[in-house]
Amino acid sequence: MNKNAQVCHPIYLPTKVAIVDDDLDYLAHLGLLLDDHLTYDIFTSPSVALREITRRESGKNALASNCYNSLAQVEAAKGMGWAVDLRRIHGIVHDAQRFNHFTVLIVDYAMPEMDGLEVCRQLKGTHIKKILLTGKADSSIAVEAFNQGLIDQYIRKEDVNITVLLNQVVQRLIDNYFSQACLVPNPALASEAPYLFDPMFVDWFAQLRNQNSIVEYYLWGWNLIGGYVMAREDGELLILLVQTPEHAMAHYEIACDDRVPMALVSRIGKREVIPVIGSDRSQWQDRVFPAIAVGNYRCVVVTAAELPDFDTPPQVGFSYRQHLQAHYAATTRTVD
Repeated sequence: MNKNAQVCHPIYLPTKVAIVDDDLDYLAHLGLLLDDHLTYDIFTSPSVALREITRRESGKNALASNCYNSLAQVEAAKGMGWAVDLRRIHGIVHDAQRFNHFTVLIVDYAMPEMDGLEVCRQLKGTHIKKILLTGKADSSIAVEAFNQGLIDQYIRKEDVNITVLLNQVVQRLIDNYFSQACLVPNPALASEAPYLFDPMFVDWFAQLRNQNSIVEYYLWGWNLIGGYVMAREDGELLILLVQTPEHAMAHYEIACDDRVPMALVSRIGKREVIPVIGSDRSQWQDRVFPAIAVGNYRCVVVTAAELPDFDTPPQVGFSYRQHLQAHYAATTRTVD
């Protein structure tokens, strides 16, 4: 995610780029231009590419569908509320195929079987972002397609800065994919996770991810606390706890009701610590963590082992590092 964005993605994970060109040598060249942490599938046939993209990104298989349904709207007493479907999110985190979704298409315009615009036209109903590669003679066609919303970007093959430009555009479009496909209506989401729209939190969370080498993250909420489940490239899971002012008030009232020591009640009231209150109210005092102030919110990063009621292993079953290793072992292949 772009650290300068003003909204945090509820869900974000590495995905694949689909590259389509009838010239196999140029396909291999394009793959080498992409950043080392981007994986891709290459197709010499537009029709094969369309079948494979449709197979992966249609109906219940679509990443956008999984993202949206993980943030399920629920009917509340006072209108529409919002809830996190933990089981579905856990399903995404531990799905070994999760990195194989396509979010960006790079397609050549001039191909004998089907031109690039027709490929994009057939994917118009999806969330996939489309980059058209053109020669000098095709520039006016690309401009018209962009103005019509058929493509998201066009790049000239002969551009001397194509490596830098291509990677910048791909990353921007991946971000746009998650912003558009995985954000539920803002009023509902903002009422339960307002920190997603707070510029101070957005910047702080970007720094946190960089410092901890986070490559995927999933909005999470549990028993009067919010936050994210996050995974490093090696698959280690971390949990970011985020306490809103409303959470803090509820925590203080529970501490008073449970007659915990006044010194701890005072620290909870001052928002110096974040308590994690599980199903066993007799033991929650053992799970109190020092808080970091981020604007109106209090945050702390913990491991899964520090939250015994949170039923998940300390690592994902298949990490992005394993996915990268498998990808680099097969980068010379094409999907036929």
